[in-house]
Amino acid sequence: MADTAPDDAQLPARVLPHAERMTLDGLTHEGPEDDGKPLVVARVLRDFCTAA
Repeated sequence: MADTAPDDAQLPARVLPHAERMTLDGLTHEGPEDDGKPLVVARVLRDFCTAA
């Protein structure tokens, strides 16, 4: 499947005005899985969810 990130870059802002797209270097869509890097993903999600 081709990377559609450039085409979809503005989609979150149109659907959810306060959405933020994040790219974690070195991770694929499998990053959250146990054999990926779940701690990296968890840290970013925790920071995002607790930001005031």
